[in-house]
Amino acid sequence: MYYIINLHHIHYMLNDLFLLPMLINWSFCESTSISSKVN
Repeated sequence: MYYIINLHHIHYMLNDLFLLPMLINWSFCESTSISSKVN
């Protein structure tokens, strides 16, 4: 049981590690597009 929970935890951690760069990349693209619209 603990092992299954641990696997889930690792899976979520890997998921976050994968999603975080995407989120940062997306927000960076959004901010650059907004600043380019302003200019």
